[in-house]
Order: sequence, then structure tokens, then C-alpha cells
Amino acid sequence: MTRKKIAEAPYDEEGNLMPYPYLRSDVHMRPVVDFEGTLRVDGLTRGQSAARFNLVDATTGLRYEMFMTDMVDACQRGVAPGGLISGRWTVAKRGRNYGIRLVAVEDGGE
Repeated sequence: MTRKKIAEAPYDEEGNLMPYPYLRSDVHMRPVVDFEGTLRVDGLTRGQSAARFNLVDATTGLRYEMFMTDMVDACQRGVAPGGLISGRWTVAKRGRNYGIRLVAVEDGGE
């Protein structure tokens, strides 16, 4: 499925993606660059307009959130035992919220 790419996304001072950065003073907008990583599902977050999965990079410890729709797609494409998903990731936006999306699973599948 082809989805529109965004040019930049908000991160905090520690390098974690900010899902809803508005009205915050510690926002650092950075260009969106796809990244390789093995992420572990760490829980759920409920906001005013969406529920999202929390993920943590198994190597760097950086934190990301993922929209439920994108998690269903990721689960259908490559979740490993223990809640780990390895692959190439990018940042996505839905409304005013940011999250990550699986671009390709580790074995190169789309």
C-alpha cells in the first residue's frame, strides 16, 4: 500500500518521537528518515482522539507510538515471538498526531 510520506516530524530532546507535540516547548522538528530497528511492543496509550501502541527500540531504547491501523498491518507482516518486530520503519501522521509505520519486514518482504 502506498502512503503519503511526510517531510519532518517532532522529537523531544532525548530523540523520542513525540506523538502530539502541540503546545510543548521541547519540540525539535527533524527530517523524516526511514530507519532499521527491532522494536518491542511495550503497551498502549489512549489520547483524546486515538489509541496507540507504545514501542521501544530494543537497541537504542528510543520510544515511538504506532497507530492501531498500522499495528494491524505490521502484525500481518512480521511480528516475532515476544512482541518484537524487526524491519524498516518510517514516521506517519494521522490528523495532528504522529506515529511510526512498518515499511518492510527484516527479511525484505513488503
